[in-house]
Amino acid sequence: MGVFPDRVDPQFGATQGMQSLHFLREGFKLETLWAPPAVLAVRLPGAGLALKERLAEIPFASIVDAIASCHRSLGSVRPRRRGSLDPVLTWRLHPEDLPALGRALEVIVDVLFAAGARKVLPGVHGLPDEMAPSDSALLRGRSYRPTDFVMAANHAFCTTRMHGDPRQGVVDEWGRCHDLDNLYVADTGVFPRCTSVNPMFTGMALAHRTAQHLRDRL
Repeated sequence: MGVFPDRVDPQFGATQGMQSLHFLREGFKLETLWAPPAVLAVRLPGAGLALKERLAEIPFASIVDAIASCHRSLGSVRPRRRGSLDPVLTWRLHPEDLPALGRALEVIVDVLFAAGARKVLPGVHGLPDEMAPSDSALLRGRSYRPTDFVMAANHAFCTTRMHGDPRQGVVDEWGRCHDLDNLYVADTGVFPRCTSVNPMFTGMALAHRTAQHLRDRL
């Protein structure tokens, strides 16, 4: 999050109105992003008055994020406990995916300062809570640990992935569970692999396809 001298009012306009594909060969793309203050507060440093003062700067803030290809990082889905339908979702960031995230952070900080930000809040452990333009050198060649990054789960998919082999997937190519003839999954859980982008249209298309298949079977 970059904080600018003039009001930006990021709550108005398109949530993800701009993107850059310039760094795709390095494993990530950039996009602008907006989120409610309650979500941003998870990433902001400080508590009490310090947190309140940072939240008061949001009208002057602009947020840029990176969507990175972290295909070495894997997750799992397990039952939580007997009698509960809420699963335990676990996802671990692989060390070999860290260089792309570090490089993306470096680019984002440069972009925000080039746009005129007076300070940047990186939200990464081991870095200053607030970075000035002179602090950019701290990012050059820096190594990171998986625990340095604040993790959040958005657009969870691939948890009931589609595969023709029951040993490698939960549902078949039509969304029918391999172990139950009368149970279909028609949401983003059937994705065979992470899409690396917001999955709404793909999820809607697959749900429509599954619905047509069910209609044809009846």
